[in-house]
Amino acid sequence: MGARQVKTATVAMIVGGVLVTASLRAEDAILEDVLVLGSRLEESLPQVLSEYGNRLEVITAEQIQAGGFTDVSQALQMIVPGLYVAGKNGAFDYVEVSLQGSRTSDILWLIDGVRISNRLYNGTTPLDTIPVHMIERIEVLKGGQALFYGTQAVAGAVNVVTKGFSEEVDFGAGLGFNTNGGSHYDGYFRNTFASGTSLVAYASLDKAEGFLPYRSQDIQPSVTQRERGYDVRNVGAKLGQTMGPVAATLQYQYTDARLDFAKAFGTRERFNDRNEHIVSGKVDYTVTDNFSVFLKAHYHEWTTHYTDIDNDPVTFALIVNYDEAFWGYKDRGVNLLSQYTIMPGLDVLAGLDQQKFEGSDEVLLIAKKNERVNAYFAQVRIGPELLPRTHIGVGGRYNDPKDGEEKAIWNVSAQVDVLDSLYVRAQGGTAFRLPDAYELYAIDPFDIFGNPNLKPESSTNYEAAIGGNIASGLLSWEVIGFKRRVRDIITDDGVAFINGADVVEISGSEVVLSAVFSQSWRARADYTYTKVQFEDSDQQVARVPERTAKLGLDYTTEDGQFGAGLSAAYVSDMTRNLPVGVATYGNYWLFDLTGFQYLDEAKRHRMTLRFENVFGREYTSVPGVGVRDADGELYRADNLGTPRTVHLNYEYRFGGR
Repeated sequence: MGARQVKTATVAMIVGGVLVTASLRAEDAILEDVLVLGSRLEESLPQVLSEYGNRLEVITAEQIQAGGFTDVSQALQMIVPGLYVAGKNGAFDYVEVSLQGSRTSDILWLIDGVRISNRLYNGTTPLDTIPVHMIERIEVLKGGQALFYGTQAVAGAVNVVTKGFSEEVDFGAGLGFNTNGGSHYDGYFRNTFASGTSLVAYASLDKAEGFLPYRSQDIQPSVTQRERGYDVRNVGAKLGQTMGPVAATLQYQYTDARLDFAKAFGTRERFNDRNEHIVSGKVDYTVTDNFSVFLKAHYHEWTTHYTDIDNDPVTFALIVNYDEAFWGYKDRGVNLLSQYTIMPGLDVLAGLDQQKFEGSDEVLLIAKKNERVNAYFAQVRIGPELLPRTHIGVGGRYNDPKDGEEKAIWNVSAQVDVLDSLYVRAQGGTAFRLPDAYELYAIDPFDIFGNPNLKPESSTNYEAAIGGNIASGLLSWEVIGFKRRVRDIITDDGVAFINGADVVEISGSEVVLSAVFSQSWRARADYTYTKVQFEDSDQQVARVPERTAKLGLDYTTEDGQFGAGLSAAYVSDMTRNLPVGVATYGNYWLFDLTGFQYLDEAKRHRMTLRFENVFGREYTSVPGVGVRDADGELYRADNLGTPRTVHLNYEYRFGGR
């Protein structure tokens, strides 16, 4: 489907039908009292999956606001249980991620259900251009999620949901500053008009001079761009209308960002100049009480011009490595999902998914090629109307890519509420990761060549848990065990990419606790242990922590006018293989301290203060390598995470709740 066809389809959705629907409110989440208009089937999917044996974590807008976070990665890093996140050089940068022992490339990223994972490089995370000011919630589904989401959802899927529609006028504006020379400005408006048309519009600007991304002794004298900064601008809008059983939305988001790309040697100027367009159109049609259909078309264009200019270490003359070199991709897709209720407690879901992308890279030289994937999937659900206190889902998916081999997967999940205060759940199945454009089409004569005949990486995954609540829900708990086995690992033989014979085995456990001590005091805790090893090895795989932990304590006055919170995140030792040897890093705790105060009784004016990395822990986010000016020898030069930083934010809001 071409870009013109996608745009035509989206317009047709608005002309041919029009929208309303109620929002998903995640369990135990504190969400704003607004009407979220959008697709009923798609937007409810994560919550429904959580009822059928899948673990769902939700970060709400209130949590993000109270935490004073700047970007998505910070919120994920400090809040989501079992998820390790480390920003390479702070906010709006690439991140290292591991979900229950996964690699970064095993997690699928979405915005409002639209895939935004990088089509060129699966391991390049898309979080460096997502601010938090337009977010309503973040949904994290754990475990293999390939049935509905397809490639890359091997360990889970993360969906960022932007602000939904409101039945009444609601608008707000905010600004903030931090001690890294950072500032942000944001605003939004939403309302449903007399005609029934709903509108949401938002915009934000985040920029900073940044901080020193390496230890002083590791930065060579030839470096003149010493601090790593960013300049990120976002605008977005949603339009919705309803006519009887037909609901439709049209959505657009644009990002313009300049993101410094730090290096410890030689750098005079090094940055990515990025533009991103996300367009989607959705129609949800309730044909009868028993049958509904959802149709979505999306277009995602991600383009970057990369500039890398060095100083000669002896003469300081300019060395232009790249001057606005292009790398980017276009991703188009159509998704059709239907649900039919045969009888109460017995539902059948079926659908098809077509994805087409093209991309190229003038830096690592990826040929400009098109790839197309057709997929067909179905699931049968059995609910408590047929089996009391039980939810069971059984499904399969068949993927047929233009290049590479086809792949079929299956999934079974279930949850049984043994008592009102005790449940057990389990899921099992297979998942896959299709090769990215780099692995398929690389043509750089000085790098590894692509291989269009690669098989998808395939995995089997199992998870079982028992959980419940004590004292009428004041204490909630869950104990989880998980296991994955990944085959056909995409690697290289020194010349081209191949599917290796090695098998990676992942096993681990997780404990999640949350407590409500009173109307004012809440606490949460999580501990995850993971063993990730090649089949014939007893060594932990590089870049994956063995242990992580998170703690949180929150206090709010009974009238809600003042609140404070303490968050902590721990990561154990990890290793990374470098040209200068094996680097060991990690083994640190990070602490954030936050507080907010409403300045008026109507709660329209709010101040938030955040002390990020409050104890000033210097820690390695990603080990790296530099080249010495004096002799050209390689040495270890570690990327550093955010130092102690103070954030002060102000927000004004009118309308809503």
